[in-house]
Amino acid sequence: MERAMACAARDKLPMLVCNPDKVRPDEGLPPMPGAIGDAYERFVWTTHCNQGMTEEMAREFVKRVGKPFGEVYDIALSSGGDDGDDENKKMRERAIMIGDALETDVVGSAAAGVDALWVRHDGIHGKDVIERGHVGVLEEFNGNREFTYAYGREVVPRYLADHFRW
Repeated sequence: MERAMACAARDKLPMLVCNPDKVRPDEGLPPMPGAIGDAYERFVWTTHCNQGMTEEMAREFVKRVGKPFGEVYDIALSSGGDDGDDENKKMRERAIMIGDALETDVVGSAAAGVDALWVRHDGIHGKDVIERGHVGVLEEFNGNREFTYAYGREVVPRYLADHFRW
């Protein structure tokens, strides 16, 4: 895969990532398409950095669709009509994002102006929350926020739940 990414990066080919999740909540947290998108950004950047390419410019070669990126929230929160900004604001105030992943679920909700309920013990952070507590996991995530989809923004979920249960 590295050889293919290097060739594509050399030619500055765009990449479409239809699921920006970076890891799957299975044993060992195996990689997902978002991790491949991140790797491709690095290939583009390192291939062309001596020509003035910045990390931000390399990011433009990877189009991500889905959480945490705004288009998915805009679609989900649209009323289907042309009700204007007031209706959109009401939808965002009434909505809540429920998820287990800080980098996609909580970051996306914060960027979209939607409250988040972080399910701490289920999903990708469960083991770390048990070992270090949710405050420690949040502090570590926010300490590395420059290297996540948060792109430097601090994230804090409004609500917490231990498990996702009906």
